[in-house]
Amino acid sequence: MIVDAEDWHHGLGRVANGIPRDLGHFRVSMDLLLDLFDKHDTKATIFFVASLARSCPDTVMKAKARGHEIGNHSLMHIHPSTQTEKQFLSEIRESKNMLEDILGDRVESFRAPWLELHKMRYPVLDILVNNGYLYDSSDSRLTSLEPWKLPVDRVSCLYHVPVTRLPFFNFSYPAGGGYLRIFPQAMVWHAMQILCHRNVPMTIYIHPYDINADHPRLPKLFFETLKRNIGRDCFLNKLDFMLLQMDFTTIKNAVAYYENINSIKANGT
Repeated sequence: MIVDAEDWHHGLGRVANGIPRDLGHFRVSMDLLLDLFDKHDTKATIFFVASLARSCPDTVMKAKARGHEIGNHSLMHIHPSTQTEKQFLSEIRESKNMLEDILGDRVESFRAPWLELHKMRYPVLDILVNNGYLYDSSDSRLTSLEPWKLPVDRVSCLYHVPVTRLPFFNFSYPAGGGYLRIFPQAMVWHAMQILCHRNVPMTIYIHPYDINADHPRLPKLFFETLKRNIGRDCFLNKLDFMLLQMDFTTIKNAVAYYENINSIKANGT
């Protein structure tokens, strides 16, 4: 289970100009999520936008205290394809340091905004590993179903945890965010059952604003309003149903589980 802990305006740029921003919405949404996870004994990897975490350190510490893994979702949620190598390196270092100062602990998981590390034209995997990251979940194009190792050099590797793509006839869509909000629960659940019957592990992701209907609306912007607002009033119930039916855990725990399974297979026991 992944939470991209960003606020409603991240990634909107000028679209969000002039709309008041209130961190109270973010705090309320995170409290709702953490309470729901407690209800189902679910642990998640929560990727915080570091600049937002700096404004809400109490929320970060609350998530850590409840047993969730804390990861890095960039400094300001800037589209990675717009950054130079120097800018990206500076940002992942600053954001990592910022989160570790809040936590008093290491941050080892990274998730790029928009899940588009593949569009970056420099050795991003080397940069992540060389700056202390062990896990990544930044590419929703991949068809791999289980966590797998990406060799970086002779001694280092990065574990990639792919985002699940849910089947719909000859089409598939990422199991997260607006897709889970907008599509009917019966359609989403049917796709999840198909993967369960195939013994396929699933990684889904959500945003705090997905579950809070009180977040600001976006005036005069039909597409963004559609994408950001539809289904928010009932998504908490959808998520409650998913957590009741399935068990989810953190990225770190999932990787450890599959490493153990692969070790057993390799040893023939």
